[in-house]
Amino acid sequence: VNLVRSTGRPILASLISGRCAERMERCSDGEVVEGCMVALRSVYRLRPVPNPVASVVTRWRQDPLAGGSYSFIRAGSTPSDIQALAAPEAGGLLGFAGEATTTTHLASAHGAVLTGRREAQRLARLVSSSWPKAPPSQAPVT
Repeated sequence: VNLVRSTGRPILASLISGRCAERMERCSDGEVVEGCMVALRSVYRLRPVPNPVASVVTRWRQDPLAGGSYSFIRAGSTPSDIQALAAPEAGGLLGFAGEATTTTHLASAHGAVLTGRREAQRLARLVSSSWPKAPPSQAPVT
């Protein structure tokens, strides 16, 4: 994934899943980067692909809190199931965010970030609409 448009920097992210991810997690960071570079160079055979100046390799499956898990829509599910999961409860006072609560960015870190922002904005609107208004004589001076 080319992240230059969202970061303004020449950053590539590689997402590896399934059995490939299981094998990758047993490799050194250098071996993982080299495998990614081999794949990139096979795609861009006619163009030079320089080595990265830095790299970060994560091992999601080894994370004790994640265990390699991610959200997905199982067979028979629909986007309305995701919308139901994201629906606020308790009169809107309890909201749900996370990559499992978005139909457009499911199973992604940016989905988690975006839904966190969505819920923060929703709560801010809820609070500002229900907060008592100060009389004009007590309004703060700016």
